[in-house]
Parts: sequence; C-alpha cells; structure tokens
Amino acid sequence: MPKSHCSRLNPIAYLFDFVRDLSGRYLSEGVLVPLPMKDADQLQAEVNQLNAKVATLEELLTVYEQSAVAQTERLQTAMQSLRDRANRLEHAEATLQTLQSILDSMGEAVVVVDSHGQPLFVNPAAMKILGLDPAAPNLKDWLETCNVCLPDQVTPYPWAEFPLNQALSGHTVDSVEMFIGLPKAATTAFWLSANAGPLYDPDGEIFGGVVAFRDATQRKRNEAALRQSKEAFKSQAQQLETALSELRQAQTRLVQSEKMAGLEQLVAGIAHEVNNPVNFILGNISHAHHYLQDILDLLLLYQQHFPQVPKPIETQIREIDLPYLTADFPKLLQSMESGANRINQIVQSLRNFSRLDEATVKTVDVHEGLDNTVMILSNRLQASRSSAAIQVIREYQQLPKVACLAGQINQVFLHILDNAIDALTPQRALQAVGQDAADVVLSPIIWIRTALLVPERVRIEIANNGPPIPDQVRNRIFDPFFTTKPVGKGTGMGMSISYQVVVEQHQGSLECISDVQGVTFLIELPVEFSEAAHPSVSL
Repeated sequence: MPKSHCSRLNPIAYLFDFVRDLSGRYLSEGVLVPLPMKDADQLQAEVNQLNAKVATLEELLTVYEQSAVAQTERLQTAMQSLRDRANRLEHAEATLQTLQSILDSMGEAVVVVDSHGQPLFVNPAAMKILGLDPAAPNLKDWLETCNVCLPDQVTPYPWAEFPLNQALSGHTVDSVEMFIGLPKAATTAFWLSANAGPLYDPDGEIFGGVVAFRDATQRKRNEAALRQSKEAFKSQAQQLETALSELRQAQTRLVQSEKMAGLEQLVAGIAHEVNNPVNFILGNISHAHHYLQDILDLLLLYQQHFPQVPKPIETQIREIDLPYLTADFPKLLQSMESGANRINQIVQSLRNFSRLDEATVKTVDVHEGLDNTVMILSNRLQASRSSAAIQVIREYQQLPKVACLAGQINQVFLHILDNAIDALTPQRALQAVGQDAADVVLSPIIWIRTALLVPERVRIEIANNGPPIPDQVRNRIFDPFFTTKPVGKGTGMGMSISYQVVVEQHQGSLECISDVQGVTFLIELPVEFSEAAHPSVSL
C-alpha cells in the first residue's frame, strides 16, 4: 500500500512520515548538511508542496478531532447505559429480595419450577406445609409420597390434571382442591387449595410455572359443619312441618268431632223425644182400630133392629153423612198408622245414624248405614216445583259385617251423597222445566254399589251422572278447607275429613274418578278394624 494512502488513514503516521522525510533531507547521521542552492521556482514548488501537506495534515487533524469527539460521545452514552443498567439491576435485586422476604413470610406455600418441574424456589411455608425439599427432584414424586388425592379423598391425583402441570401447559387454574392423605410434615390428613399459572420469558415462551397452596382444612371443616347444620335444620323444619300438619289435622278432627258429638247428641235427643209420642200413637192406633170397629158393628146392629129412627137422629145422620164417615174413618186411621210408621222409621234411622248408644267400634251392616243415610237425605232427593227428583239405584252384593267407627263411616256416606246431590242440582232444574227435543238432559241418578273384593275387604261405590270435575279441582278435592261452593255454603271440610276417616283411621282408601259419564267415589274398607293403628280406640 502506498505511503501517502496510509498517511491519509492515520494523521499521526502521516505527520511522522513528513518530519522524517524533512529531516532526512537536511540531516545525515546527526550532521547538519547545508542546503544546496536552488532557484526561486524550485523553492516555490517545494513551499507549495509543503503547504499542501500542511493543509492535508490540518484536514486530517480536524477529521481525527471529530472522530475522537464522536467516539467520546459513544463512550459516554455506553457508560450512562451501563450505569442505568447497574441501577436497574440494583433495583431488581432489591425488589427480588423484598419479594423473597414477602414469599418467605407468607402463610401460603409457594413453589416455582422450571419447564421440567424442577423446583427453582420453595418458600418456608411450602417446606412446612408440604414437606418439600428445595433439592427435591420434582413435584410429581411429591404427589406419590404424600398420597395427594382428588376431593373424593380416595382417587390419587393424576399428574396430568395437577395444577402445576396445567400451568406448564399454559393454563391458569384457580381454587383447585386436593386432599393430602399421608402428609409428610403433619400428623393428620388435611386439605389444600391451589392456584397456579405459567411463567413467560421476554420472548413469550414458557420457561416455568408457579403454584401457591393454601391450607383449606378449616374451611372444609366449616363447610362440613354448615352442611350438617343445614341438614339438621332441614330435618327440624320437616319435623316441625309434619307436627304442624298433624296439629292441623288433629284440630280439624277435634272440631269435627265436637260438631259431630253435638250433632249426634242433638239427633239422638230429637229421636228419643219423637220416639215416645210416636210409639204412643202407634200403640193407640191399633186399639183405636178395634174401638172403631166395635162402634161400627154396634151402629150396624142398631140399624138392623131399629130401621125406623126418630126424626132428629135421621137428620143428624144426613148431616154427618154417616155412610161416608163409617167408610172413610178406617182409612184415616190406616193413613195415620202409615205416617206414624214412617216417623218411626225416620227416628230409627236417626238413632242408627248417630250411633250414640253403641260402642265406639262395632261390627255393623254397611247396607243399613247407606239406607239410613239415604233416608235422612230423602227430602233433598224428592221432586219440587223447581227441580226434578233424583233417582237412587241400589246395587248391593252380599257383604259381611264390617268392624268400624260406624258414626264416622255414616258421616262419610252423608258427605259424599250430599255433594252428589249438589252436583246434580243444575241438571235437576233443567229436567224440571223441560227442554227442546234437540237438547237431551239426562235424568239425575245416583248409584250405590257394593262388592266384596277379597274376604277381608269391601268396596262401596257412590256414583252420579252429573258433570265431570275439572282436574285442577279433583287434585285438591281432599285438601282441608278447599271448596267450590259459594261463600256461606259448606266449610270445605267434608271431603278432607272423609279422607282422614277412611284412609287414616280405618286403613282403607278413598278415590275420586271423574269422566264425561259422571263422578264416582270408590271407598274400600277392611272388614276388621286395625286396633294396632289406633290403640286408643275402644272396641
């Protein structure tokens, strides 16, 4: 490479070359050599050459100074960057120490691992709670060592679902519960709640994960205690509800019993008071028949022996129409006797219906109870100017006598038949006024059927051809105080009490069936009364 080119690249080297050339020309081995004489043109050329070199040297010095300033600025910038980085590192180190102090003082167990699950940081709480050693291979071995289980406390926790492994896969998990069956550092089993998440490097790549464990044993105990308290409270509430229901039913039965007791006493008292004069009338009518016959025979005898009577007697005979009187008076006595017998039957039905003079439980004829109930309701079954008569068809089969609370069973018959009559009221009114040929109105009918289902159970069926009962009403027909009757008519207790009497007191069944053909109530009663179900009832 030429010397001039090298000099332009390095101004210092160029200056040294210039001085060396100059000294070589005027010095020789330390001896001053006299300059040869030159002409003016030659000297001017050398001066010009020397000036050019000086100018070049100044230019190179200027470039060098600029390069030195730029390099100095770069050095200063680099030094400032190094100082800033040192400050950041110092701050990061202080922050790291503070963070480590916080993690060390935390009650939660914190574990940081690399991408292979190797622990990078384990705080003291993790060593104490989990029994982890910072030099432990990984948490996968800890799962097996400490018998970590799923919340069912039996199934080993699979590593694929473990929160830390989920974190290494890029997932964040919160409040995952696990049961430690055989802890290494504790004497009893306990519960843990874990939160985990991945750790990312500046390039966004996962280089590890962090998991925090919290002791959830006390919370689980509190939850278990709360569940037990809720179950106990629920059980107590159910018992109270059952007790309240039983109390309401007992109150209903008590009110009905008081009402029925008063009604039975009233019916029995009326029957007793009416029975005496009726028996007196019946007892004297037979004698009156004999007396009348004797008198008529005597009159006939007088007419045979004294055909000619005085004028006043003949006049009196014509006034009283003696032939008609002698013919009609026996008929009058017979009508009176028939009426008295009818009254006697009604009184007997009232006495049988009330059952006041009988034991609480007695073996009775079901058909007799049904007939007595129909007899009591006979005035409602008869025709009037505004309603047609209701026909009662009895289809009885041979039944054994049934041990039951006769008075209450008769009340069941009365409630069902009374409701059947109410249901047929609109039909009776249409039948009474008559309809066009296009409108067919069925005659109101009540069927009473009985059957022996098995040797120890009888069935009573009371049906009518009235309108069907809607489902929303039929589903509530046995509820207390439920009624479809207007305000002031009925109490809504009849069917509810009937259900209690048949089902609860007699261990039978009461069912309502409704369709387009009418409404049917099916009653099933055991032949023998269950004394075990009602030990307080006297037999």
